[in-house]
Amino acid sequence: AGALDDFNRAIALDPGSEQTFFNRGALRRLMGDADGEIADLNQALRINSRMIEAYNNRGAIRLSRGEWEAALADFNQVLAINARYPSAYYNRALVQYARGNKAAAVSDLRRALELFDKVVVSANRMVQPNPRLVDAYLFYGNIKMDDGDTDGAIAEFNRALEINSRSVAALNNRGLAWHLKKDLDKAAADYQQAIAL
Repeated sequence: AGALDDFNRAIALDPGSEQTFFNRGALRRLMGDADGEIADLNQALRINSRMIEAYNNRGAIRLSRGEWEAALADFNQVLAINARYPSAYYNRALVQYARGNKAAAVSDLRRALELFDKVVVSANRMVQPNPRLVDAYLFYGNIKMDDGDTDGAIAEFNRALEINSRSVAALNNRGLAWHLKKDLDKAAADYQQAIAL
């Protein structure tokens, strides 16, 4: 509660700081208070209606709650402000897929894959694979597997593994695709490698 108290004091001193509301919302997320985070994001957006990170985070909460239309509205607002924001395309693809609009999901996912940086610099200044890009390839592979395109799914899982060779999810999913193709040796090799990690 110490950090929360610090944010509360900062807001009392400067109630017009959208960044402080945004940051307090992020802390509330870590504390398991999604409603509190949404309240803070709403306040940040009242102060600055062009704060794309606030729309994107609020949309992600709404997505996790199954509030498809509200989530979609938030991601659309992000893209109206900045059409090159890859997380909004990725998140909107998740909404579109959940709503049964696979074509729109694939279109948004492809756009996200074009825009995501291949690597990111972590807090300790280490260059590392972008986990969002790996997630996007995994999601695309799963869509292809659902469509019965196991070769296409394997290609997407391979792309994920090119970025992060230690992705247990990519190895498991590729193993499942090999299993569906009846190539049990390759499936077993992927499963074993995933277990070893």
